[in-house]
Amino acid sequence: APQAAAVNIDIVGIKLGMTLDEVKRAIQAHSPGMKIDEQNGIINNQQATAYMSWLIARAGKGAPAGSADAIGVHFPPPPNAHRALFVERFTGFQTGQQPLYDAIKDALIKKFGPPSALREGPGDSDLLWTFNATGVQIIDKSTQGRCAKFPPTDPPARGQNILFNGYKTQGCNATVYARIGRATLNSPLTHYLSVSLIDDSQFEEIRQTSARFANQATRDTASKVGVPKL
Repeated sequence: APQAAAVNIDIVGIKLGMTLDEVKRAIQAHSPGMKIDEQNGIINNQQATAYMSWLIARAGKGAPAGSADAIGVHFPPPPNAHRALFVERFTGFQTGQQPLYDAIKDALIKKFGPPSALREGPGDSDLLWTFNATGVQIIDKSTQGRCAKFPPTDPPARGQNILFNGYKTQGCNATVYARIGRATLNSPLTHYLSVSLIDDSQFEEIRQTSARFANQATRDTASKVGVPKL
């Protein structure tokens, strides 16, 4: 399938398509004190498919809303290139150190530009930036429903690789999804900020390629086992 046009967007310097080493260097540049944990994966119990599925980097101190700072980055299984396909970050703020909601919103717009879609509620708000295959931002009323399929959360709470969760956007490529949680209903203070970055347009091809690879590995392994005496 044709590759989507590259869009120059990142979360604290981490971009889609980065290698594992590049991601780790970006995390180190963002916050040297973060602890990084890696979660390995395997398909159909075939050792040939073993891979580093996702990593979680987190600050040593928590926050009332969850992690004070946590980053999750997901990677695909072989034979696909082992490059980042999903990035998310969660920042929970300590009581007495909560920035203004409007300041967080303005900072997001300064970084990513005017949003494709915006939903503002009394307790939390969603901002979405999404782009088509040519790298042009999509702005229309249907964007929220078509493209907001991968809401960000606190990375330690996510239990599987995003590649296999079954969600799919419709006509959306690179997408940034930001969620701002208020301290209380209609509060001017921010309780947490969570942001994700994804392009799922190649996910089905990646899954099928991995399935074929795992199936061939199963056949190769079984072919070395002799048939019992009949």
